[in-house]
Amino acid sequence: MNKYIDPPLIYNSSNLSKDRIKGIVNLFFKSKSKDVGIYNCPSCSFKSNLTLYKNKNILFDNSMLHHVIEHNYKPDKIILNRIKKTHKIKINATFTKEKQFHKFILDRNQIFILDSLMNIGKEKVYIDKSKNFRYSEHAGLLDFDHTELEKILISGKTNRQDRDDPEILLPQNMKEALDYEFMFHTHPPTPYPGARAKVGVLYEFPSISDIFHFIEHYNIGETQASLIIAPEGFYIIHSKTGENKIEIKDEKFSYKNLVNGSFEIQNNAIEKYGKNFENNNKFYDEVINDKKFINQFNNLLKKYLDDQIYIEYIARIKDSNGNYIINKLIIELKSIERKN
Repeated sequence: MNKYIDPPLIYNSSNLSKDRIKGIVNLFFKSKSKDVGIYNCPSCSFKSNLTLYKNKNILFDNSMLHHVIEHNYKPDKIILNRIKKTHKIKINATFTKEKQFHKFILDRNQIFILDSLMNIGKEKVYIDKSKNFRYSEHAGLLDFDHTELEKILISGKTNRQDRDDPEILLPQNMKEALDYEFMFHTHPPTPYPGARAKVGVLYEFPSISDIFHFIEHYNIGETQASLIIAPEGFYIIHSKTGENKIEIKDEKFSYKNLVNGSFEIQNNAIEKYGKNFENNNKFYDEVINDKKFINQFNNLLKKYLDDQIYIEYIARIKDSNGNYIINKLIIELKSIERKN
């Protein structure tokens, strides 16, 4: 059954350039076509022949390109998903890139907002579909202008359940995440730091699913890094490929070995520090400052992801009030200005 895509009605307020989207849309104009009438734009005086195109089971017309160029819209998500599945397509666009790296500093007050999202997730106050109380992860996006962090966008959909971790509710994927440079989500203490050592997890590293989720967004979107807010500190997933996509030869093989390897690292850490962290300071006094296991984790990623990903770790420090905090976070992001 064919699905017709109306002219795109999604306003492109993101960093996706018109040239980039134009290149994507033009790929679909190589499909089979048929003239079906006259098109009159409802937003301006533009008028042209209306041509219907077909790509597999998707039908769409040439008004899409007009909306992209003149009215700053982006294609329907079905079109973008089809592009995602297309193998190594080169898009020729008539622009040059001026690449600039900007350093942004998140101060203690801004970081406190992120920590608050983590800490509220450690309480069983969230109700699942069966009316059971659960812990909760939270996720969102960091929105930067040219000089500073402007907004923190928080997902309101935290209702996903995973069979492997039924105690916690997880956030749904955010469709708009592809348009932002920086994603984040929390790994809350459940209910206290180190508690998950009893089920085989001492360090709240990014999960292998987190890493593959980042790779997907890095390859098809604007994502440059992904932040995990954890009891021991912050983990930031980075790419080492520069302008190039992250290529994984055998995803199933890599994923399986990364999962097995990460379990082994966690087991080694638990063997060293034990499982009892309730009512003592060993977690903060010893565990969080031991870089041995995050280094092992990065070596594992280097081996099975061909040295394309690394995890930056920032440990918490103790402030004058006895709280373990991240006092300041420096983020370096690439800003690309396009000129015709």
